[in-house]
Amino acid sequence: MRDVASRSAPTDGSRELTPSEHLPALLRVEDVSISFGGIKAVDQVSFTLDRGCCGIIGPNGAGKTTLLDALAGVLVPRAGRILLDGQDLTRRSSAWRAQHGIRRTFQRHQAFGWLTVEENLLVACEWRGRGWRILADLLAARSSRRRREAHLERIEHVLELCGLLSVRDQRAATLPIGQVRLMEFARAIVDEPRLLLLDEPTSGLGPADTERLGSVVSELTSKGECAAILVEHDLDFVVGLCDRLMVLTSGQVLTSGDPAEVCRDPRVVSAYIGKA
Repeated sequence: MRDVASRSAPTDGSRELTPSEHLPALLRVEDVSISFGGIKAVDQVSFTLDRGCCGIIGPNGAGKTTLLDALAGVLVPRAGRILLDGQDLTRRSSAWRAQHGIRRTFQRHQAFGWLTVEENLLVACEWRGRGWRILADLLAARSSRRRREAHLERIEHVLELCGLLSVRDQRAATLPIGQVRLMEFARAIVDEPRLLLLDEPTSGLGPADTERLGSVVSELTSKGECAAILVEHDLDFVVGLCDRLMVLTSGQVLTSGDPAEVCRDPRVVSAYIGKA
């Protein structure tokens, strides 16, 4: 947990730093800009996120997915910095970021279609200790067996959370779009994330599965060990789940704050919602 035990107030009149002031924010984005030719897709975007779930909304072409691509390491910003726990990762690879707890889902399916649902999740668990693991597996080492048992136990739990136990042995390519979405979400959380980037995760989901996904995200972020950024067009889902809402238009932050208040902002109504 990022919180530390509170201490008694100092007696010399000075103010003691709060836990959040002792520690850097989980995520800090500083004046990030991304251009494609002469088009500024993201223009000097800055924000911090330490806990909870932050929603990002805006019209098509506002730069939402481009910003997630920069956070995930798919794109390198033309200017600005991205920091995780105070460490500059602006030019770190997407693989490095994934190994340090930044996990991502995409608008388009990114499943291993020839693998089963369970195997897709197992892939996400198997990156740790790859060098020594080969020898351990060859020797059938006890540590290797324990590791695999722990992975399978975690996978079982996540499959149950996401309602996928009944299709665990089916190949991903045979699943309907809604279950593929849930499987990709399950794969993103099976090795517990620090920062979860969700790009339109409810697309293709029915009401029950949408509610299930929201409950899992809420449970993860409420523990204080994981924060999430949600790009989503389902405004009711966003407002119900997120602690904070940020609106992008033309690559810039129009406003951010409490979701209900942001949705009442006349500028947001005009630029995105269309009606109060």
